[in-house]
Amino acid sequence: MSAHGQLPNPPPAVVHLLATADAPVVGIDSAMETATPTGVALMVALASRFGSIAPMSITATGFGAGTADVPGRPNVVQAIIGTATATSSTAGRGRRALQLEANVDDATGEVLSHAIAALIGAGAHDAWVTPIVMKKGRPANTVHALCDDASMQAVAAVLLRETGSLGLRATAVERWPQARTEAVVEVGDMPIRVKVTGDRIKVESDDAVLVAVALDLPLREVIALAESAARRL
Repeated sequence: MSAHGQLPNPPPAVVHLLATADAPVVGIDSAMETATPTGVALMVALASRFGSIAPMSITATGFGAGTADVPGRPNVVQAIIGTATATSSTAGRGRRALQLEANVDDATGEVLSHAIAALIGAGAHDAWVTPIVMKKGRPANTVHALCDDASMQAVAAVLLRETGSLGLRATAVERWPQARTEAVVEVGDMPIRVKVTGDRIKVESDDAVLVAVALDLPLREVIALAESAARRL
């Protein structure tokens, strides 16, 4: 399940829930409460990730309407139930995506690292940096972000804000996301998230680092233990 919320000025309880779930939000020009603390609590408890709708075969859909009239915006929420249909190969057309890019020659490594994390938090599927040489032989970097049309504005705003660039460019591309499953395994009674795609197991590095520090084990050993536990699922 995925979810995406919009809150203009959320109360402290809602802020805490969203921060705990690492959920992205988008501000709107309205003083109206667009999501209640109860609704947000259900969203962060039930959602496994946040962002644009995943590829799926829809089996059911429904709308719920609020009683307040919001100028220029329908006061409804939509729920969709479906079966995941992530592409398992590169045969045929892929899913449309946008690749946003900005060249920067005055950003430190720390700034670029933060920009990558901020872009992912804003809804980018992926973000990365490549070294380039600009005019007059100046060493520089290109910051890239891959996103859907639905998250383009939010991702572009973060790219401009975090890099300080005076502009950016966008290229339409196709992507072929591979079918995957997500699970949680335990190493030393501590949870670690893993993603499984075919015969490959990808361990969530942040979780593995926390466990490695807590158990005073080498990171590579924790990753190997997590992979082994995932294969037994």
